[in-house]
Amino acid sequence: MNSPDLTGKTAVITDDICDGGATFIGIAKQLRSLNCQNIILYVTHGIFSKGLTVFDGLIDQVFTSSSLVQVEPTQLNIINFQNQD
Repeated sequence: MNSPDLTGKTAVITDDICDGGATFIGIAKQLRSLNCQNIILYVTHGIFSKGLTVFDGLIDQVFTSSSLVQVEPTQLNIINFQNQD
């Protein structure tokens, strides 16, 4: 069975929590090996205990909610959720 060719495609990886990122790094490596052009990671709660540099060269954009305070907002797209009291 041939592997799919993802040339020119965008993959969106979604999950509820990212701590160190090992799971997403493995997924991104596999997607890159299939020639995936763009990889986007969206997690609801971004802990990022190993920082965001672990994704360099693998994941093009990272999105998370404002549920946790982020230290490195320059590389991170934060979706702000405010309480509607």
